[in-house]
Amino acid sequence: MKFFILIFVLNITWLSLFSQECGNIKAEFDNRKVYIYYDLAGNENETYFVSANCSKDGFKETLKYVSGAAGRNIKPGKTRMIIWDCKKEFDQIDLAQIDFKVSASTTAPANYYTVTITGKIKRGNKINITWLSGSSGEDITIDLLKKGNYYKRVVNTLDMGSFEWTIPGNVEKGEGYQIRVTTPQKNELFSNWFEMK
Repeated sequence: MKFFILIFVLNITWLSLFSQECGNIKAEFDNRKVYIYYDLAGNENETYFVSANCSKDGFKETLKYVSGAAGRNIKPGKTRMIIWDCKKEFDQIDLAQIDFKVSASTTAPANYYTVTITGKIKRGNKINITWLSGSSGEDITIDLLKKGNYYKRVVNTLDMGSFEWTIPGNVEKGEGYQIRVTTPQKNELFSNWFEMK
């Protein structure tokens, strides 16, 4: 059971975007993580892209180090929870003075690529896959996609924010590849498109 040293309730804010709403926003925190709760109203047959912002920077930048009900493929429902690793996001922050905003839309922003790849992308080479880890220790899945479709399982591993992968020699050369990181909540993070050489 989580022990919360302080609980604060935010003013309820309703945000209407393409027929769905995020409301009843509340937050709790312990000494490192912030737990942001919200209700998402919308078409039960659709999934949504959900993002959170805070007043630390005037709600300008989307919070990056999040897990749970944030990102792609979030279904409508009550008491959805976003877990934010605030210490990774900001060196210093007074959480008692912070307000949050949760937004939802039917599509993700065009620049929403939170998985990065370093190293020469070539068969037989090692590359480092990194992503914005919000809750280290969760089980995640990393897949290689080609033209948006599943191509190969990279690994099932713990969410530690990075993984070193040796690209198998039998992967086909070509363009249109992506790396996808999937959390247990079916939240998906993607890399930019890249060419396999």
